[in-house]
Amino acid sequence: MNNTSRSEELHLSNTHLTTKWSIDDKQQRSQKIKILENDKLAQIKCRLETKELWEKFNELGTEMIITKSGRRMFPVIRASFSGLELEAKYLVLMDIIPVDCKRYRYAYHRSSWLVAGKADPELRLRHYVHPDSPFTGEQLMRQTVSFEKLKLTNNVLDRQGYIILNSMHKYQPRVHLIQLSTNHNDNTNNQFIINSLLTTSLPKSLDILPTENIKTFTFPETIFIAVTAYQNQLVSYIIILILNLNLLFFLVEIYELSRSQDTNSRPSFSRVETGIYLSAIEDNRVFCELVEIRH
Repeated sequence: MNNTSRSEELHLSNTHLTTKWSIDDKQQRSQKIKILENDKLAQIKCRLETKELWEKFNELGTEMIITKSGRRMFPVIRASFSGLELEAKYLVLMDIIPVDCKRYRYAYHRSSWLVAGKADPELRLRHYVHPDSPFTGEQLMRQTVSFEKLKLTNNVLDRQGYIILNSMHKYQPRVHLIQLSTNHNDNTNNQFIINSLLTTSLPKSLDILPTENIKTFTFPETIFIAVTAYQNQLVSYIIILILNLNLLFFLVEIYELSRSQDTNSRPSFSRVETGIYLSAIEDNRVFCELVEIRH
């Protein structure tokens, strides 16, 4: 290896991450090669809590609406973790990557998606940091992490930190877990990582982060095609049905609460185990989705 060159090699897998880099000889004569083993993350598991809903849509071919102003995902990705260190601190984030180098179109006469040609130029990869990060391991294992606030856009000039996607392209969401160092000497490094991830105007790629403690989770059933309008009418009908049913459950919950005679035993919406999450989106349609409300 040329001593005047600077090289970085990043190898990422679900159970092991090895990072090697060499420092320019002009800055430091003796080259340093740092090998970082990530075996302690091997036991960490991630469960997709909305798996059944995603599987139903996946059977039809999931479509995800994207708009210039940004649109929330439906279905939403909700995940839970196990096998974490109780006192350790973790960052949870998500990005969305292309599945292939193809562009698709929907054939109405066949009710199926077909390859329409080569993909458009790949857009800069962005990631979404969960707003409650960092978590302790104990906190993270006691709750479900929801990405309902993540927004998708097709605006390449977006400055809101939304995930930018190309319409009629197929994508795979990924959930990343980053364990911060517990070494007090690495506090500066931890803060650099956090500041880099929380930059919303120009998000950085994970590949440049100086950390070995990364584990990535993917769920094949969450693959979707980005669209500006639903192509498969059956998908649209099912979404409307789900939302109307959830609205009905919401109204029943209100009715039952209103009939409660004992005010002391009447649960508030912040304390009930199961409630309704209402998310108003930009096109004035209201998404009513059953979610688990944690204490």
